[in-house]
Amino acid sequence: MDAQFDRASHVGDKLTVARLQVLWEQHPTARFVCIVRDVAEVAASWDRRATTVTDRGWPESLDARKAVEFWNQHNARIRRAARIRPEQVAVVEHSSFFGDPDAHALRRVLAGLDLAVTPEVETAFAAAHARYADVSAQERLLSAEAQLFLERHADLRLWRSLRRLAG
Repeated sequence: MDAQFDRASHVGDKLTVARLQVLWEQHPTARFVCIVRDVAEVAASWDRRATTVTDRGWPESLDARKAVEFWNQHNARIRRAARIRPEQVAVVEHSSFFGDPDAHALRRVLAGLDLAVTPEVETAFAAAHARYADVSAQERLLSAEAQLFLERHADLRLWRSLRRLAG
């Protein structure tokens, strides 16, 4: 892996906790693509995983309430990073990105990273779009209690700010 990274011009990874400032200390010129997602989708996903007995890799404590707390913190970090280094942070809205079969947002991201849209990229995105379409068609319901918690505690002003950044 080290040898591959040494030759790589771009490295992709999924960070579920945005700690961009820490990464910039070691990689000051790094650029980041931050995918943000609607709080109701995140909370429903976390709640479903927390209550699914067979999902052994997900603790029961990481439910909809914890999702809202994490979501607020994660979004605040992304917004702060975008304010500090706007030329190094691209914000992408999850459903707009994966829900677009024509991949307009993907093309913008790749252009911003000076990467080409190759046939391999198009094939991989088509598969990701199909998975997104399958998953998003599934009904995700929050309990009335979880929905009320979300309405009271989710920082929707911050969410609107990030969606504007995503274009």
